[in-house]
Amino acid sequence: MYSLNVVSGEHRSVTLRDGMRCTVGRTPRAQVVLAHDPELSSLHFSIECLPGSVVLRDCQSTNGTFVNDQRISEHRLTNGDQIRAGRTRFVWVETGRPTQQFTGAVAAATHVPAADPNANLAPAPTLHPAAVDQSTSPDQPAGVASNVSGERIQNATPFAVGELLWQAPDGQWKWTLVCKGTWTYAANGDVAPAEIGEPIWADDCVCEQTGEVLRETDLVPFKPRADVIVIGQAYADRGVPCVERDLRLSVGSVTSRLRAIGDRCWKFASRAQLVPALSATQPWTTIPLSYRRAFGGIDPAAGRYCESNPDGAGFIGALSPQSVHERKLPNFEDPLQLIVSWESKPQPVGWGFFPRNAAPRLDGFRKYTEAIAGGSASRHGGIATYDAFNAAHPLLQQDHYFRGGERVEMVGVSPRGQERFTLPRIAPTLTLQGSDHNRSSLAFWRPDGKRDTSMTLDTLILLPDRHQFVLIWRSVINLVDLNTDVRVSIGIDSRK
Repeated sequence: MYSLNVVSGEHRSVTLRDGMRCTVGRTPRAQVVLAHDPELSSLHFSIECLPGSVVLRDCQSTNGTFVNDQRISEHRLTNGDQIRAGRTRFVWVETGRPTQQFTGAVAAATHVPAADPNANLAPAPTLHPAAVDQSTSPDQPAGVASNVSGERIQNATPFAVGELLWQAPDGQWKWTLVCKGTWTYAANGDVAPAEIGEPIWADDCVCEQTGEVLRETDLVPFKPRADVIVIGQAYADRGVPCVERDLRLSVGSVTSRLRAIGDRCWKFASRAQLVPALSATQPWTTIPLSYRRAFGGIDPAAGRYCESNPDGAGFIGALSPQSVHERKLPNFEDPLQLIVSWESKPQPVGWGFFPRNAAPRLDGFRKYTEAIAGGSASRHGGIATYDAFNAAHPLLQQDHYFRGGERVEMVGVSPRGQERFTLPRIAPTLTLQGSDHNRSSLAFWRPDGKRDTSMTLDTLILLPDRHQFVLIWRSVINLVDLNTDVRVSIGIDSRK
């Protein structure tokens, strides 16, 4: 099995097996799409996994494909080869073989400083089914990592476990361990482990029709805060069509309210009309929770876009009929910041994965890239360097991690109307083993200098359509070097 790892931006990997082929480029014609790298060709290069060899071919790209800094037209890949196409860098890994003398990584990847510290960050690739391993079991979605098992990790929990080897901006190698558990909740609030838990998502799950990221990878280096994310849809009360309804969410100190509104648009009734009017609001019974239905978008007529949500709806770049007429409005608004005129520019609101190309998250990725180029994690305030790895809306990020026992309340996101339950008081624990586990005083690492000796609960994903939720714990271990002999045992701490 093989892995093509993107290493010039946020870590991503595409898993391939013998007999598989994938293409990389800037347009949806490719299976791995890097749309925002302007120096990539539409189809830049291809990789074909043949029995006994893997061949990379340049697809007559404009700027060329380079392997280990040599321009190639065709090259037989070997473990650890570094590939450069446009502004994007990759590392080719033969999984199961040592990479940089470190074995057993699900997504072994190396940070490579960009030549230009001010260069735009290459976003995560869009993964289509043809680009990922299709030979997994029927119950496991394509593009997902199986639970890790190997000499380095002894997992005595029922949770899925994943790992990520990465290099911090200061050059220190880190080993991130991720545990993921799935629970089901009943109408009366009772919580029980799900019969089939979710596996570790090693890659993004992307809607093939729209390109929207439905689920982000679980394998990120570190999260400074706790994320609350809801994946689902708004429901009309008791299934009766309505034009609007308020949705409510509360988890610990995080609270949010959205107003779900039916489809409508701005219209000029006549050429003599100077101010547009709102069309009638269409009744609805369900509306998908998506940032494409929050305020934002692009105004082609004005040549402008909404920096805080380029993929949204309702943004008007110029007060002109060309920009305004029949412009759709968002389906989700903040009840305290409703759109009242064509000049309204509210902040986008939503509960799903916050888009990577939206401010302030995009700014966070720029900071991270600059920190890599500068060789320091403290250039932008230490822990703030990692802000972009938090994937929830900024208002759905809790400053401190969850501990279990938090009360969850949701209204308007399931046919049952209101959902209430309590997060379980349970947490995975790590025990370091191996001949080198005492060589560093910072075996458990945080960029703010604090020492965590247990895994932190940094992600809650609510799945109301399935009456389930997912908890994700994370821990980062310092490696003295790539030869460090460190192993971990993962157990469970039940907090009564």
